[in-house]
Amino acid sequence: MTEVQNEQSATDNGAPLTLLIALLVLVIGAGITLYFWNATAASQKVSSAVIDSPSQKTVNMSNLALGKLDSAGNFIYELGDSIGIDLPNKYGNLKVGKYSTEAKLITFLQDGYAKIDTINGNWFEFNQVHFKTNSASLEPSSAAQLQNIATICQAFPKAIFSIGAFTDNTGNENDNLSLSQQKASAIQTILIELGAPRSSIRQSKGYGSANPVGDNNTLVGRAQNCRVSINVKSKYDL
Repeated sequence: MTEVQNEQSATDNGAPLTLLIALLVLVIGAGITLYFWNATAASQKVSSAVIDSPSQKTVNMSNLALGKLDSAGNFIYELGDSIGIDLPNKYGNLKVGKYSTEAKLITFLQDGYAKIDTINGNWFEFNQVHFKTNSASLEPSSAAQLQNIATICQAFPKAIFSIGAFTDNTGNENDNLSLSQQKASAIQTILIELGAPRSSIRQSKGYGSANPVGDNNTLVGRAQNCRVSINVKSKYDL
């Protein structure tokens, strides 16, 4: 066989081999691509399942109005596990429930992305402050939370707050307005006595039965509506 014929034979034999190698590369590449596509899709399904799972929603919603009525008709909120929160300006570490008014208020004050709502206000319900029935006299159990709030006002001296008090819709509304004003004024006075700067709490107002948070047709709802709240008017500049 001539040299030319030998070269032609080698070329003819190499062509199928080259084609076979190319096909193998394509098949392997397609397999790798399909593997990673399936893995990504599975990961997305798992992530979606976690976000949409009932248990996750339960956790996110578990601090909303969980509690029960006590023998005096007050709504006692679930405060969650005890946590420690470091306060600025060397005011120490505050031990409170993770669903407490204190925890929510401090989180809002420290969050640089949480903006002041100049229309609806930034209201935080006192969930451990209770008054005697049809009275502006506080129950002794209210003392701890009021002291905590006074300490928070000291720790955030540039913040400005107002106090609001509310009633349920039973009775005469003029009487409700009068009683709620007495309650709001009492809270403002006590917080200042406990150490809150006078410049921090500049207003107290009674709103009567306005802005209910519960159903006034139920005992639980009426107990929730008889409340005192603190409104953040201006935040501490971190």
